[in-house]
Amino acid sequence: MSTRSSGSVKASTFDSISLNGVNSEGLVKALDEVARSTTVPRCVKKVLGLLSSQLTLLFEAKDKLISELRSENEPLRQTVATLESKVRLSSTVQENDRSTSVLENNSPSETEIDRGRSVIIGRVPELKDVPIRDRLGHDFENVCKILHFLGVECFLTAVYRLGRPIEGGNRLLKVVLPCSKFRNMAVQRAKHLVFLQLKGVYLRLSISFEERRRHGPGVSKSSMSQPSNESRDMTEPCS
Repeated sequence: MSTRSSGSVKASTFDSISLNGVNSEGLVKALDEVARSTTVPRCVKKVLGLLSSQLTLLFEAKDKLISELRSENEPLRQTVATLESKVRLSSTVQENDRSTSVLENNSPSETEIDRGRSVIIGRVPELKDVPIRDRLGHDFENVCKILHFLGVECFLTAVYRLGRPIEGGNRLLKVVLPCSKFRNMAVQRAKHLVFLQLKGVYLRLSISFEERRRHGPGVSKSSMSQPSNESRDMTEPCS
């Protein structure tokens, strides 16, 4: 590196040699003309001849050094350009990866979206030992009655029982509504279910397994009767 740096300085120095715009060839030529002149003393001619020879050697060395430096610098220039291109490409890929990661982390999953517009209804009698069509019709009809009682008028997206059949018990019903607006209305009015003909029926938010563990066994009743801010924002309310 020190050699290359030294050479660069020399090349720069040689490149700058000029006398009022006269290049190296012109200078040597002028000295030769003076040396051939009959009016110039012999001693001066001798000095000028020596100077001309030395300048010629210096200029040749300069040209050779510049050529060597250019040969060395060209591969380095190409290497630097390649590395810069790779760095730009890597930065672009990393930026895209970060943007994608942020979008993925900020975008709710389909399960979270469904949960944000769903409610759980408990203690609704479950039909046993009948065709599945009758069981589905029975559950759908009861859910419609409950929501109508609460003044929530909308077309249900899905109604289904959670888990495996329970001997001597009734499984919870999960109800997916069109949007969080109807979910919030149902949860806020759930306290009026004490006056419903189907006694003991309750309605609460649909929450994740982690939330159920955090809240404990009491979550199955009316302890989740008020939608949280996080739940409200899970889906866009209906207009």
